[in-house]
Amino acid sequence: LAEGYLNINPLMLNWIKSEVINIARERIVQVNIIQPNGYTFTLVNTGKKDQFGTPKMLDKTVFKYDQLGYDIAGSLFQLRMEDVQPLADFSRGESEVVKAEFITFDGLKVIVATSFDDGMYYTTFSAEQGQSMVQDIPAEIQKLDVLKTAEQVQQEIAMINKDLTNWVYRFGGFIATNMMRAEADIVTNVEKVIPMPADTSGFGS
Repeated sequence: LAEGYLNINPLMLNWIKSEVINIARERIVQVNIIQPNGYTFTLVNTGKKDQFGTPKMLDKTVFKYDQLGYDIAGSLFQLRMEDVQPLADFSRGESEVVKAEFITFDGLKVIVATSFDDGMYYTTFSAEQGQSMVQDIPAEIQKLDVLKTAEQVQQEIAMINKDLTNWVYRFGGFIATNMMRAEADIVTNVEKVIPMPADTSGFGS
């Protein structure tokens, strides 16, 4: 349809577009998932493309399934919605809100607030300046050519706050769950695994 011949309100345009945000996984240096009680789980890039772990365990992190760190870090990559509605018309009611902060090497911080209500996941977005890690970017990440300049990051922040903050988006369970997970649902705490007693019978494997 030729531009100018069809007057679509922003709500319809948002819905037709379906892709809400697109932050390359390779840009992500850290994800903080903050539960309603304030408990925070932190995921960090371990210095290699597509490799993530906890700050303590790094590449020795044992996830509930192998790709989980990768999936969480990529939550905002080509993120498509199922539905959208104006924030002014929406109430979370008594639902608890989990916040996830996605921080990039180049200084973008996207704050994603998600709640679960009546079988649906509802999410809002905002953005602000994060701490730029430009001085400490691993060589493997630098050569990917996905990072943005400080000026581009400022434009990104302005665009997210202008285009997304007045809307509430509904996402499917896979993506939304990953943005709400508590530590116990993300990693296996190796230190808490009870070691099996030594086999002294001589009959063990």
